[in-house]
Amino acid sequence: MYQPMLEIFSKRLRKIVLDRTILEKQKLIVPSIRLRQTEDTLEKLRNSSLCAGVINARDEFEDIDLVFQNRQINVLKRRKDANVQSYYLRVGDELIRCTLDSVKVHYVHNWIIQAKFNRYIPGRPNLIYLPLKLQHNYENKFINKGADIALKYEGLWVYSYNDEYPAALEVNPTTATPARGYKLGELANLLPDGIELHEKHKKELHNHVIEIGITKDIELEKELEYLEFKKKMKSGEVTYAEDEFVEEDVFESGDEETPEEKAAKEALKAAREAKKAKMREESKKNPKSLKKQVAQMNFKVKEGFLAATEEKPKKGGGSSE
Repeated sequence: MYQPMLEIFSKRLRKIVLDRTILEKQKLIVPSIRLRQTEDTLEKLRNSSLCAGVINARDEFEDIDLVFQNRQINVLKRRKDANVQSYYLRVGDELIRCTLDSVKVHYVHNWIIQAKFNRYIPGRPNLIYLPLKLQHNYENKFINKGADIALKYEGLWVYSYNDEYPAALEVNPTTATPARGYKLGELANLLPDGIELHEKHKKELHNHVIEIGITKDIELEKELEYLEFKKKMKSGEVTYAEDEFVEEDVFESGDEETPEEKAAKEALKAAREAKKAKMREESKKNPKSLKKQVAQMNFKVKEGFLAATEEKPKKGGGSSE
């Protein structure tokens, strides 16, 4: 169905806005109704279309209990990057810069119980949760060939010291391969200045942020190698008894085994058993582990002691001649 050009451009513009990783620079002011009093119970606030709010204590600052309008908190919840964007809460004549920590909602009636905010102080460590976004490019040959790519982390907890910080962290999969993905330590080295990982992620530096699956070309190469191997086996160019590193699943296929394949399989099995027996004999003669060496020494000492006791004449005994 034909779509007007204006609708197409509006969808593209919306996608660009949603995909960007830059926060809005305009000052977002959220006015509070008043400071919360002892008579402001949750039921009373709910009947007045109000909700409770609190600015969590930090360093030398104490908790501040506030009262907000329900629609204000609902608008904040629906905003893009709601938990990353910083807001300025008006408390009397003072503006306090904060980030939205969480909004507690009643699990049955779905009304707001409390909204929590954290102070954001530039120059000090501010804990925020930054989501991860995959950067789309055409430089990774595995992705271009149709390999599956998986993002293992939805976001990371970081400390921000800056006045301005990104809305999300972009992950570039250019250097990722199926054998070696993109690790968290590599992403930590590319973080912007003034942003560092939280302590909980310090033990996860070797974990993969991105994993790339095997492409169809690699699967096809393995299948071709198997067919070529099978062809050489039928022609007699390869003897499996001499090859000690052939996997047993090489013989597994949907076709019925020929007498040559059965003979090759039995020969391979016999060669492996002979090799294992030889290794066991060598390990008994020359054990590598310390435990086996000590056991062998104890056995030799025991044999020498038994031989010495057998050579001694019995008490009261003598020659009958």
